[in-house]
Amino acid sequence: LNQTTSLWLFGDTLFGGFDSKTNTRMCTSSGGIWNMSCGFAHSTLGILTQSSSLETNQRVAYDVEFFVNRTSDKAPVPFFSPPNTSSPNYWWVVSGVASYATQDIVLMAQVIAPAPAVCFGFAVEGTALISIDNVMDPLEQWKYSSMEVPGTGACTNWFVGMTHSDGKDSDEVYIVGTNGIASVDEHGCHVCSNSSVVLARANITDLRNLKWNDAVEFWCEDDSSDTSSSWFGASSSSGKWNSDCPNNKLRPLFTPTNCGSSNCPISEMSLFYNFYLG
Repeated sequence: LNQTTSLWLFGDTLFGGFDSKTNTRMCTSSGGIWNMSCGFAHSTLGILTQSSSLETNQRVAYDVEFFVNRTSDKAPVPFFSPPNTSSPNYWWVVSGVASYATQDIVLMAQVIAPAPAVCFGFAVEGTALISIDNVMDPLEQWKYSSMEVPGTGACTNWFVGMTHSDGKDSDEVYIVGTNGIASVDEHGCHVCSNSSVVLARANITDLRNLKWNDAVEFWCEDDSSDTSSSWFGASSSSGKWNSDCPNNKLRPLFTPTNCGSSNCPISEMSLFYNFYLG
C-alpha cells in the first residue's frame, strides 16, 4: 500500500476461543473437527505496518491489524463475495498487486462452487478479477467491482500469482496462470492433467478498470522456432483466453515435476511464483 504498509490477504479463516493452558482450540466438535457454527469466513484482511526501522542484523518489526466483515448479529462473513448473492458460489482470493504510485489494488480469486464430498467439497469454476474502487478510504469502507475472467474454468485460470514486472512499482504487471487439460472422473469430479504454469501481462490501470480483452498480452510459443516465444495481445473478439497465440499455444513458464494428473499444487503457490518472478 506504501513503503511501510502492506495488505495481507487471508483465505479460509476460522474463529473461536483458544485455551493456552491445553494448547487447544475451544471451537471443535468430536474428533477435532472444526465446529463451523463458531465462525468461518472465506476471506479476511490484515494490514501490516512497519513499526521499527531496518538496522544492520536486525529484523524489521510489524504491527498487524485484522479486518473482518460481520453481519448485524456479529457473525463473520467473507470480506469479498461474488455480486450474485443468490448463487452458492464463493471466492477464494489467492493473489493481488498494489501500486502506491497510482493508488490501485487489483486481486485475483478462484471462483468456487460447492461439490460433493468425494470431490473434496468444492470445484473451481474460473477466475474473478476484483478491483478496489476507493483505496484511499479506511479499509472497512472499501467497495469493489469485479468481473469473471473470460475463458477460465476448472483447469485454465489466472489467479496463481501477480507481481510488478520490474519487481517494484511499475505500471506493467505479470499475471501467472495455469493451463491444463480438463476432464471428469468416475465420480463427476473435475480432473486437470498436463498442467503447466503460464504467463500474461497487462497495465494495472486497465485491470483496475476491469479490462481484459484488448488489454492483456499472453506469453506464447512462436511458430518461427521451437524455442522462441513472443507476446501476443488479446482481441475483443477472443472467445478463448489463449486464442490469440499462434495455434493456441501458450509458452509454459515452467512445468512442475512430480505433479500428478489431478490436484496438482501449482495453483496454490502464489507466494512462490511472486518470488520466482522477482
